[in-house]
Amino acid sequence: MFEINIDSSYFYVLICVSFGFIFTYLLYNNKAKLISKNVNLFLFVIRFFYLSVILLLLLNPIIKLNNNYFEDPILIFAKDNSTSINEDITDELISLKNNLINFKSYEFSFSDKIYNGFIKNTGLKSNFSNLFAELNNKFEGRNVAGLILASDGSYNTGLNPQYLSYNFPVYCIALGDTTFKKDLRIDKVETNEVTFLGNSFPLEVSIASSIKNDVKSRLVIKDGKIKLYDEIVTFKKDNNYKIFELDLVAEKVGLLNLDVKIIPINGEENLTNNSFTKYIDVIDYSSSILILKNTNTPDLAAFNNSISKNPRYNVVIKDIDEEYNIDKYQLIVLFGVNIIPDNLLNNKVSLIVFNSVDYYFENFEKNREFYNDKNKYPITISLNNRFSKFTFSDELNNLVNYAPPLFSSDINQKLKGNFDFILKNKQEESLSKSSVMMIKYIDEKKIAFVTAEGFWRWKFFDYKINNSNIAFDEIFLKLTQYLIIDDEKSLLRIKYKNDYDQDESVVINAELYNESYELVNDKEIKFSISDNSLNTKEYLFSKKSNTLFVDLGILKPGRYNYVARVDGSDENKKGFFNVKKIQLEQFSDDVNHKTLNHISNQSGGKFFYLNSLKELESVINSSALNKKIIHSKQNIVSFLGITNLLILLIFLILLEYFLRKYNGLV
Repeated sequence: MFEINIDSSYFYVLICVSFGFIFTYLLYNNKAKLISKNVNLFLFVIRFFYLSVILLLLLNPIIKLNNNYFEDPILIFAKDNSTSINEDITDELISLKNNLINFKSYEFSFSDKIYNGFIKNTGLKSNFSNLFAELNNKFEGRNVAGLILASDGSYNTGLNPQYLSYNFPVYCIALGDTTFKKDLRIDKVETNEVTFLGNSFPLEVSIASSIKNDVKSRLVIKDGKIKLYDEIVTFKKDNNYKIFELDLVAEKVGLLNLDVKIIPINGEENLTNNSFTKYIDVIDYSSSILILKNTNTPDLAAFNNSISKNPRYNVVIKDIDEEYNIDKYQLIVLFGVNIIPDNLLNNKVSLIVFNSVDYYFENFEKNREFYNDKNKYPITISLNNRFSKFTFSDELNNLVNYAPPLFSSDINQKLKGNFDFILKNKQEESLSKSSVMMIKYIDEKKIAFVTAEGFWRWKFFDYKINNSNIAFDEIFLKLTQYLIIDDEKSLLRIKYKNDYDQDESVVINAELYNESYELVNDKEIKFSISDNSLNTKEYLFSKKSNTLFVDLGILKPGRYNYVARVDGSDENKKGFFNVKKIQLEQFSDDVNHKTLNHISNQSGGKFFYLNSLKELESVINSSALNKKIIHSKQNIVSFLGITNLLILLIFLILLEYFLRKYNGLV
């Protein structure tokens, strides 16, 4: 089915046809005496046709083609391939797929990532929120009849499945052993990531038990061979969760490897969950941060709470009219301040300016007064994936994607100078017009501007879905750390993360500059690493485009010292990074079938055990969603884009020319 549309009035169509007829009539009206009537009529028709069509093409007519097609119902199979699951149910899922008729099937495996097809259980993490986000995007607008999810329900990364949205029914197949087993397990260990030399630091150890009688065990904490804690603990059959709050002392600078262990009891089978490793950086310096405020706000409290969790930072809060010594601080944060004092403008200390608006970005060097628009508008936020000064975790990405909107004034940002954009308004295409958090560079000074309010809502939302504020704290902690750290002056710069997970490929990047600080990257750079046992490996940086990198692959957990040397020069860099051991879903024998049941109920699906796949087969085959749907697709084609029509017009013009020449009319 198709229709022809013309944007102009059909009156112009009549004019085009009339002009074609009149011009052709004037040309061939008196030619009948010179040639036969049939030839004359034929030439008349050719000229009238192609002349009218050419004139009509000036009106740019289009053809709308409506095509209808059927789409079969889709079934998605997702198999949890984390190592917490012992069963291999690939054959059962394939058999189930073959018995489900009239469906188009797609198979995936998932842990922290999604893989095509069914693969072996080798994943160290399980991330349900990532699975549903990717499937929702991949199958948006498709005829999905349901998702068959085979899992034990345990997860150790991503958002809580109870707070996700589901676009189609989820039929959960519960895996895992539900028989009773004696077990003591370390559920989690919480402590600061950084502490100061000589300071005591808190350590919270949560231990869960699955026992039928009272038992005694010992909680032992070591740093290498040095024993830091050793106490007898009692577990009662009616109290299966204990939290130990300890205070330990950091007695040496460097990475502290805390090996936390609960001694196994008689008859305990799963011993892998009796130990837990935690890493703490012990340092001997700190940074001071000054918060200057005009008034107290929830965002100020949320920001202060986030950065105060880092023991490196000594945070002081003052009103804007109080006295302070700027030289004591490495970062100054402004909340609701209408006029920036001259001493802050002229000093090299880094700044964060909350509630920034309008021309404030255009020329920061001038001390200008600015006002906040009282009218605030809700905006949804996204991360700028091109920002590279520091990285964003998957948890932070998820938080930003699902978090409540922020509120911002309707401003027209006039940006001049060197900017990096971190957060932006998702509805705006232009970064310069939509940036919500950005960094400006003025010589050696770094200023971060934050234009939106309502971050405190993100803090509550993060705690609601994750029972922690780790994701929310990350963005302000990383922003603060970047602004405090002095710019690198070395000609050789090594870029890496302080911590890598044990399943993560360790990639180190490097940049080499000449004396004029121009990127040269044209010399050989040797890179060596040594582990805790002083085993050393040598590497060479590879060059891709204008980037130097070395891929160390997957490394065993522990601390690694590195040395990078530029061949033929004295330039070198030393440092260290950590590879963290992943606690495999708390190494728990416990399955989380309640989560699977919730997912099924919330999505409109149903919950099944592995021995009831026949019932699952029957439910899906009889589902109301087991039907084809009709899609209508409209194609719009311009007459000017029809090649065959243009060829026909050229042919008719040439044919008329040769016939006229043959009959002596030319």
